[in-house]
Amino acid sequence: MKKVFAILLVSVFAFAMVACGDDDGGSSVDNVAACQDLEETLNGLACAEGYDWALSCDGYDGTTCDYADYFQCLEDNTTCTDTDPSYPDLTGWGDCVADC
Repeated sequence: MKKVFAILLVSVFAFAMVACGDDDGGSSVDNVAACQDLEETLNGLACAEGYDWALSCDGYDGTTCDYADYFQCLEDNTTCTDTDPSYPDLTGWGDCVADC
């Protein structure tokens, strides 16, 4: 089950990176910090204890669009449920779209 979540995470973040492009000249937005906030939230979930949510946030350095709202949406749509208390429910992530 953890492999499924890892694949889901990689897919979501890869899609966001492709959609927004890259800027070699740097950017005024702090996507790395927004990603790290999400990573901190995921690693703090009681239902994901023992799982390391390493999101490779440095990859967002220099991207051309602001992902803060996108990462906040992912945080807001991550919950622990009684149905499966050992894994977070990420079904709401499908509602999050990076506006680039």
